[in-house]
Amino acid sequence: MNEPSNFSPYLIKQISDAIDDNIKSKCIDFLYDSHSFFSNEKDFIEDYILNILQDTFVLENKLINPKEIRNPAYKRRQSNKKNWLQTLKKDIKAQKPNPIFEDIELAKKVMDKKVDTEHLKKLFGVEKPEDILKIKLKEVEAWAKSKKTNITDFPYLDSKMNYQIEKAFHTDFTFLIAEIILEKYNGNLSNWIDKRLNSWVEAPIFSNESHSLKTNMEVKTNSQEVVLYNDYKVDEEYFIRTIIPVNDNQTVLSKRNMVLDPKDSQIIQFALSQRDEMFYKEKTVTLDLADIVKEIYNSKGVKNYEAVEARIMKIARYHVEGVAKKKNSRDTKFAINFFQKAVIETDEVTGRRYATIVFSDDTHQGFLNQQFVQIYSDVIKKFKDNSLSSLLLYAFQKERLDCYLQEKSYTHFYPYQYFASKVRFRSKKIDVNLKLINESLAEFVSNQVLIQSYQQKLQGFEISFIPLQNYEIQDYFGGEHRETLEG
Repeated sequence: MNEPSNFSPYLIKQISDAIDDNIKSKCIDFLYDSHSFFSNEKDFIEDYILNILQDTFVLENKLINPKEIRNPAYKRRQSNKKNWLQTLKKDIKAQKPNPIFEDIELAKKVMDKKVDTEHLKKLFGVEKPEDILKIKLKEVEAWAKSKKTNITDFPYLDSKMNYQIEKAFHTDFTFLIAEIILEKYNGNLSNWIDKRLNSWVEAPIFSNESHSLKTNMEVKTNSQEVVLYNDYKVDEEYFIRTIIPVNDNQTVLSKRNMVLDPKDSQIIQFALSQRDEMFYKEKTVTLDLADIVKEIYNSKGVKNYEAVEARIMKIARYHVEGVAKKKNSRDTKFAINFFQKAVIETDEVTGRRYATIVFSDDTHQGFLNQQFVQIYSDVIKKFKDNSLSSLLLYAFQKERLDCYLQEKSYTHFYPYQYFASKVRFRSKKIDVNLKLINESLAEFVSNQVLIQSYQQKLQGFEISFIPLQNYEIQDYFGGEHRETLEG
């Protein structure tokens, strides 16, 4: 057992939960010693996963690209299965002792006891002992050729030496963990916690549903730059302005300009999930469009590629400014833009489409200064189908974190204006939006995520948040799990 660990127990549990119960159960059967210092089987599995992570996925306190681990592990897995099949065939040909011969002998003993053929078929899948060789060998061949079976799915695993079994489980778990990181965390284990800049959470930048922007045109006096703009009014004292520069011979004037919506929000978060050394040094990430299309649309159709490309370029164009009027002091003003530049091109060798994105200075600096709201990424996935909830959860999480940091009650009243200042609602009818908010809050309570209970009171809601748990406090504020996992 390796201590101390750079990996959160919560993260280890998430990875363990994502691994099929069958292989975990088999691993316990073969490797777990009930007399060991582990209090239970669950702790044993999680420690087994932790050891593989620390020994295999980290080098000099930096995370290794999981593709560099998965691909060799996959080759070892397939090679190991092929070798075990060949060994079995050689033993059969040489008439050496082997587990299939043992099955045949056992079947003969069953037949000698005058057991009916139906019972034999139930035990061995055959009606005559001599049929076992062909049937069982076919099963092993199918196992060896399959791309999806593990080494430890070998039907006669208990016939192998202990060191062979231990090595097989290590290879299988290594491969599966790498697969989980690629699928569940977009290929970067640091994405077990999602991060969104505070400034993005505090302003109604994203709408809960897609719709067009009614724009006006303005010529900036200083630069003579032509821009389109749209104002969204939160209340009498607060509005935000979306600004779209007019370029490309003003072709943008003929286009239908759309509000930033949950899919745009997803694209921005996905792009940030790919941050590596180039992001911290040069504000840049490179995305394989196939990956982002799969993440946003779960399908790689041509139209989905076109939609993602159009959204990336839209995000790069858009700029948001806000003004909060103060009665007794000067107005508060802010400006937000996400991408400083975006280039989409095709790799001439592979034919794959890539997007190179340069983030804005403010985005880059915000991450360097850790000015963000943190939340477990598996929580976000629970609300993927509800566009309003997927946006509000960042605001709710920020409220929870603030309650803890400021040592104040987890129950507060939030008027309608609070929600309108976090999400850009399509409808201007408060009653329509209050209904949407109510449905969203009910979903949070039903999923037992962030919110314990709520009650609508006129044009607002009294919300009781779930207090931060000790493991959350450690993960969000402890710091131990950050150094390595920022890979």
